[in-house]
Amino acid sequence: MTAQEWKKFEKTLSYPYGLVTIEADGHTVDFVTIKTGTLKYGIFVQLHGAKSLLDVNKNPELKAEYSKFYPVISRFIHKPNERKRLSKVRKGILKEVGVDPQQKYSYMTHIWNSPKRLANHLKKNCESIKLVPKQHMEIV
Repeated sequence: MTAQEWKKFEKTLSYPYGLVTIEADGHTVDFVTIKTGTLKYGIFVQLHGAKSLLDVNKNPELKAEYSKFYPVISRFIHKPNERKRLSKVRKGILKEVGVDPQQKYSYMTHIWNSPKRLANHLKKNCESIKLVPKQHMEIV
């Protein structure tokens, strides 16, 4: 995609209910700006022919392939207060019990928060990206 098409992509997804369809690495993907909360919007990802994200989060091979389009979110297992308390415990004891205060987990979700972040992610991770022109439905 050209720089002008990327600007159009970001501008369309910056407005409520904006819709953009792309073809990237052999997949057809729809991005729709939806309301996610009071005065808050997010970009919903619909990957055509994709499996459920519940299945994808359990399978590392699918997770690697689908992470091109979905945001991957990482969180600490322990809350900040718990990590602070665990940092004061001797490392030998933590190792014996099998606890790592800095351990994280990650998961994928359908919602992007920013069109600019989404565009940068797609540019970085996809080899071929093509904007699909809008098709209007005819009422008969």
